[in-house]
Amino acid sequence: MADEATGRFLDADRVHHVDFRERTFGIRGPALVPRPPQGQVVVLAPVGTLPPDLVDVETVAAPTADAVVAAASRARAPRVLAEVEVAFDAGLVATLDARTRWRPGARLRHVGPAADLVALLRRITPHVDAVRLLPAVLDRDLPVLAAGVLPALDLRRPAPGRTLRDLLDLPRPAGRYAS
Repeated sequence: MADEATGRFLDADRVHHVDFRERTFGIRGPALVPRPPQGQVVVLAPVGTLPPDLVDVETVAAPTADAVVAAASRARAPRVLAEVEVAFDAGLVATLDARTRWRPGARLRHVGPAADLVALLRRITPHVDAVRLLPAVLDRDLPVLAAGVLPALDLRRPAPGRTLRDLLDLPRPAGRYAS
């Protein structure tokens, strides 16, 4: 709480000390970082990796739309987010694969036209609360997402100043040190 008039920039009664040690990381001293606007950072974790009470959003990474739906049904966190890798130019993917193979992963992958991605998203979005789109080639795929995919979907647009916690309709947790 900065008060320039009195020259007081810190309330000593509100400083909390951190004393954390792990095998590869440690920190000790006052924590001078202000609380984030959403109260606490939104915690994302893959489905089933953490207890549900520690996670705000469980992420679903599955190779098919049916597997995404099945994994989303097993989630126990308040919200579920599906991850989709996106590439619109199959020829470019083949060229890139000739240099460094784009290995199949756990995530759902779409390679093809924007209209097909819209159909895929409409299939999985009734089962998840959010989707994270991961463009393969940012400068080529992002403009297609912006012009050909997002306008075709009925999206909730966040109001200015709203946080991710607000957008996902997650409660703002009380501060750990609130009295």
